[in-house]
Amino acid sequence: MENTAVLAFDCATAGASIAVHAKGRTFSHTLPQGKQAAALVSSMDRLLQEAGCTYADLTLIVTTVGPGSFTGLRIGLAALHGLVLVHRTPIKTLTTLEAMAWHIARQAESPTTFTAAIRAGKGELYTQEFTKEGNIPLAQGEICLLPETHTDWQSPCFSNHLPADAALYLPGPSSETLCHIADHLQVTPLAEALPLYIRAPDAVIPTPLAWLS
Repeated sequence: MENTAVLAFDCATAGASIAVHAKGRTFSHTLPQGKQAAALVSSMDRLLQEAGCTYADLTLIVTTVGPGSFTGLRIGLAALHGLVLVHRTPIKTLTTLEAMAWHIARQAESPTTFTAAIRAGKGELYTQEFTKEGNIPLAQGEICLLPETHTDWQSPCFSNHLPADAALYLPGPSSETLCHIADHLQVTPLAEALPLYIRAPDAVIPTPLAWLS
């Protein structure tokens, strides 16, 4: 991995995180909540400058596709598509919960079976169960929507729903981790780098006016 230059970012959770791994070093930055649109690209520029490389030097871009914030996902994936269309950089994507699971599984004392969860709004959580083999997480079943009041966890639950001082609190995916697990992921065709929403959209297409029919 020392001969690669990897850009990784997550915009699916409340605050975006960005990391660049190049020349054996990793540089990272977290954006304030709600500032993805204004600061994502400028923060990428700054991290690449710190790492001593340019967009053209990147050998890979890694990002999450959701579930998560509707607006955040659109911002992150729009940036991804723009970069790839200009520079033809290979990309790898994974779900938000898979990204969290990788971070958990790489911790020396993490449990063999665990649940990753993030707030979904409307009093609900996106959740998925994982087991780990070595330090590799394996998904067990599909992503589920559960009420935030759910407490009947069959395994430890790592979530940004917990208080920030809780032992199992995890604010969201770590872009630094995304840089370091890139070799374990499959290359994603750009046409398949699409947002994963899980929940149906709130917007309802209005019924056409009778005189337009």
